[in-house]
Amino acid sequence: MSNIPCGKCKYDPTLAILGSWMLELPMEAKSKNDLKDNSRFGHGGRKYRAFRDKCERLMLPLVRSIPTCGDTEKRRVFFTRLYCGRSRDYDDDNLIAGFKPVRDCLKTLNMIHDDSPRWLEAHYDQKKAEYAGMVITIESVAWNEPEPVKRTRPVRSRSTPTSGS
Repeated sequence: MSNIPCGKCKYDPTLAILGSWMLELPMEAKSKNDLKDNSRFGHGGRKYRAFRDKCERLMLPLVRSIPTCGDTEKRRVFFTRLYCGRSRDYDDDNLIAGFKPVRDCLKTLNMIHDDSPRWLEAHYDQKKAEYAGMVITIESVAWNEPEPVKRTRPVRSRSTPTSGS
């Protein structure tokens, strides 16, 4: 195996893991389609907010033992959907969008600095299990962010206007 980050999922094996924590939530991850509200009265975010608030209530007692994220820490988070019975795999866009409220909870609870790719390396999976639920594995990784590239402007010669006398 090479030490080059995966082009598809951006997993970087060279990053040192400083700490790892696992949260198990006893509720199934929603599909993007389940979070939509097709109401004609403009209440589109109601299902999203209800699911996010429920996740936050379930996560709060679990995250008290996890150190909050600092300004220099990158977090690698593995989101795993556990499903049982007659349920099937979600397609990728429904799986990822369904975990958006969970990502927002992690941000609200200060478990991740931000959910942008600079601060969060997110990975998604789903598995058939004996029970429905979510498993969230958070890893604190050390990384050296490259120095920003300083752009230099080409030097243009400025001609001074000559007086026409």
